[in-house]
Amino acid sequence: MHQRCNNHRSSHYDRYGGRGIVVCGRWTSFENFLDDMGPRPRGTTLDRWPNADGNYEPGNCRWATSKQQCRNRRSNRPVIRDDGLRFATMAEAAEATGGTDASATSAQAGRNPSRAHLELLRMSGPVLLTWDGEAFHPANRHWARECDKRFMVGEFYTLAEHNDRSMNSHRHYFAAVNDAWRNLPEHYSGLPFAESAEHLRAYALIRTGYCDAHTIVCSTKAEAARMAAFIRPIDAFSVVDVKEATVTRYVAKSQSMKAMGKQEFQESKTAVLDFLDDLIGVERGTTQRNAGAAA
Repeated sequence: MHQRCNNHRSSHYDRYGGRGIVVCGRWTSFENFLDDMGPRPRGTTLDRWPNADGNYEPGNCRWATSKQQCRNRRSNRPVIRDDGLRFATMAEAAEATGGTDASATSAQAGRNPSRAHLELLRMSGPVLLTWDGEAFHPANRHWARECDKRFMVGEFYTLAEHNDRSMNSHRHYFAAVNDAWRNLPEHYSGLPFAESAEHLRAYALIRTGYCDAHTIVCSTKAEAARMAAFIRPIDAFSVVDVKEATVTRYVAKSQSMKAMGKQEFQESKTAVLDFLDDLIGVERGTTQRNAGAAA
């Protein structure tokens, strides 16, 4: 739970902390967590429910079986059978028909397949795959995780080649951020945001306002200082601020067109690059031009 939400190096961070999901302040204490949730029953794990997009906090968590967990995934889509019955997941629709002809259609896609696999039209962005002569495979671990989030094992999906010029623009943006990181002045050496290009990008997003703020109100200033000291090492990509007895943790937003929308996504890239130019002390637009020349 804490690793997923606070450790940027965790393989699951992008699906939890990267989306702004946090562990409530009360559960920084294991004793409080145990008091709220009780011992873990055999065969269960922690599940965020009823709001799968909510935080880890009392009232939004349960001990759930693997079956319950699978039916509470964000990637699930509701389906409607031909007779009008609605089901929360394809698995529930298939169970209702004994696993034979489910005749279900995606409530979002508006299709009407008559196969038990209930073909689902995906409404998300493209996935990068490689062809080895026999089968397609995710290009790297990131895309493997994306496939795990979007698709269901055993289902059938139709592939369509995707040529997106915006992908080149996105690569150029990350090249510009990396160039800015390499050119940081020496006096920034040793600061958390100077550790890597990714640290720098997260810091720039936060400083330009593209972030989520999570506040913890402590009983004393000393307690707030201890809480901040506890949080900072857990997630070096966030910014932790202490004012009086209040601790505020700023977490960069997930910077993608899907998460932000086209306009905010483009505006965030411009804001980050302008911030980096100011940080380095060069004319705005320099970092972007240099990255383009290097490409």
